[in-house]
Amino acid sequence: MEYESRKVKWYLLVLFVIYSAAAVYVLFQGNPYLYSHLELRAALTAGADAQLQTIPSVPAAAKPGAITYFSRYNFDRTAIDPLGSPRSRNYEEFETHPVESGLENWEPQNIAFDDLGFYTSGKSQWVVALSLDGKARWKYKFLVPAGEKGLYPPMIDEASVYVVHPQGEVAAFDKVTGEIRWLLPLNFEAVAAPFLWQTKLIIPVKAEKGIQLIVINRADGIKEEKNPRLEIKPGFTLARASTLNDLIATVDNKVIAIDTETWTIDWSQTLTEPVRGPAVVVEGNIYVSTLGNKIMKLDGNKKGKLEWESELEKPPATAPSYLPIMNRLAFLDTSGALNAVDAKTGKVLWRFGIENKNDLLETWSARLKGNNIEEFKMDWLHKGWTIWAPCNEKRFCIFAPNKGQMIARIQLNGEPLSLPLAHGRRWIFITRVKPGKFSISHVLEEAEIKSLRKAAGDGDGKAG
Repeated sequence: MEYESRKVKWYLLVLFVIYSAAAVYVLFQGNPYLYSHLELRAALTAGADAQLQTIPSVPAAAKPGAITYFSRYNFDRTAIDPLGSPRSRNYEEFETHPVESGLENWEPQNIAFDDLGFYTSGKSQWVVALSLDGKARWKYKFLVPAGEKGLYPPMIDEASVYVVHPQGEVAAFDKVTGEIRWLLPLNFEAVAAPFLWQTKLIIPVKAEKGIQLIVINRADGIKEEKNPRLEIKPGFTLARASTLNDLIATVDNKVIAIDTETWTIDWSQTLTEPVRGPAVVVEGNIYVSTLGNKIMKLDGNKKGKLEWESELEKPPATAPSYLPIMNRLAFLDTSGALNAVDAKTGKVLWRFGIENKNDLLETWSARLKGNNIEEFKMDWLHKGWTIWAPCNEKRFCIFAPNKGQMIARIQLNGEPLSLPLAHGRRWIFITRVKPGKFSISHVLEEAEIKSLRKAAGDGDGKAG
């Protein structure tokens, strides 16, 4: 029996190889039961530096608690002492602890805090949690470099810390141990600071028009199917307007109200100058600093109608802080001078050249005790509200709100880098002692220092 010889056609072999490669790609790319490259990396990475980065197939849910940290002490951005009760003017630096991050060239650009300590991120790939004595409690390294944007600021609730990489990876950590609760790759570029809202984590990402809000359940890291879109430019900052049921966004020269029920824009107001920093919201009143020499007040109940604008000698360095009862605004300008403005009329009340030489440019407000009100002949009606601000070099000062009279000046061991953690009767700062060297500084009331030294049998020296 004769058989006809056959030859394998080369182009058929090439087509078979291409078909097989395509089938394998589709299988691995689209299979929902397989790890993504980020999840696989996290599941396989373990060790002291990675803090047990094992990702379970079903993340263990953590009940999302109350949010424990807001920039400027609250989401209204008013920079008011969260304790609210009267404080002494007599403070002194009592303890200083060197920061031991264990990393080379570490620089904390974003600093959040609660009673457990500080949580930092920056332009490196590292998130570092520090205790109140400066030791690294835990740290985590993202696989991909953070780039020029850097990591977004840590967000904290009662159980977890959430950090978003600008390229779209989201990590939720147990804030005590640093163990990962869940890790979610988004494959989207984040274009504005993420924020916590109710039980959700919301991340603004790039969309074809405007931005899209990726909504994630904080408990388990599961992304919701509905992702609202907003006609708004990237890079916006947010403040809460609780009486309006809105979030107030500022970007370029626009102030925009976002309805938090429908995630749609209620109204938008265009200003004559770009806005610096977030809005400050007091009931329905919205205050903004501009890159020009102005502070402006808008009425949130009237779709952002401009109520007044105050002409200043120098541009504000940040958004203003608010003094309750007195109804005043305080801020440092770009020359380092402290300014006070009547929040009702916009009248500039005074400007005091304190020559702030610290990186911290924020002011905040707190109440003084009755004996201090009497001592400095302050108006009892206003309950001792005063302005607290960084001043000169490596110092922060307390000022009377009427004429800018300096009430007290506290020397620190380094430059304060952020608003202090209000920890009971203490203020606790992260300071820069010198380039690349940082410390945790505890500032206490003098009466408490005397009591602690007496209990320890130490008559004079500082700890740390």
